[in-house]
Amino acid sequence: MDSSYCSNVKEFLQAVFKIHKEYGSIVRLWLGVNLFVILSDPKYVEVILGSNKLIDKGVIYKYLYDWLGTGLLTSTGAKWKRHRKIITPTFHFKILEDFIDVFNLNGQKMVYKLQKEVNGPEFDICPYVTLCTLDIICETAMGISINAQDGGSADFVEATKVIADAIICRSFKPWLHPEIIFRMSSTGRGHAKALASSSWTDRKGAKKRRAFLDMLLESVQDGNMMSDAEVREEVDTFMFEGHDTTASGVSFTLSSLSMYQDIQAKAVEELNSIFGDSDRNKK
Repeated sequence: MDSSYCSNVKEFLQAVFKIHKEYGSIVRLWLGVNLFVILSDPKYVEVILGSNKLIDKGVIYKYLYDWLGTGLLTSTGAKWKRHRKIITPTFHFKILEDFIDVFNLNGQKMVYKLQKEVNGPEFDICPYVTLCTLDIICETAMGISINAQDGGSADFVEATKVIADAIICRSFKPWLHPEIIFRMSSTGRGHAKALASSSWTDRKGAKKRRAFLDMLLESVQDGNMMSDAEVREEVDTFMFEGHDTTASGVSFTLSSLSMYQDIQAKAVEELNSIFGDSDRNKK
């Protein structure tokens, strides 16, 4: 692929779509010295994502190490399996049911914030959803209220964005792949500065613990407790994935519903049939 595409993520994705259209659902391309095989057919993707053996992460994941260490997102092998066994019980439905009020309260706050956009021009909903999911994950997993939707913890919000943007930028620019060049670049310097504000395990107030953090601190697997470093890696990973990845999924869903309003109408009809005029802020 022409390296000129690597300077712009949107152009890169458009180029990949064009390649798939021309060559089929399985294509390969080089970014610098790294070979990537890209799939577009869901049945092929399902085989990869559904495998219990193919758990090794791609080369791009190493760019997350400075930020997330080797938590569940970036680890592999025995460590990944051990931590997966520890963390999976946290997502039991009975535990999640205890947080319905938190979901509702912060969801209602987001809806209120969105009212100013009604009848206005097209806008990006992702920032609204991101702040909402951040409020939810902090209150449910960390046991603290940060009020991100009202401007709280702006340093963490901005640091997360800077780090994520830097990693994406580096991934698509082969000349930034070498560590020494990346650290000397303006992108790398911004990334390093943002890392200092990105961890939640050092934050004041994080001692008031709830399900996820409690579970990590008290967990024992094969007779061994998780180390402080491992707890920090999993907390930082959970904080990132719990708000950013969720926000992306919700934003894409809302965007799709806005484009296909016949489906949107069916979704509204289903919600009304379930909830009617009930106050969903109450259990």
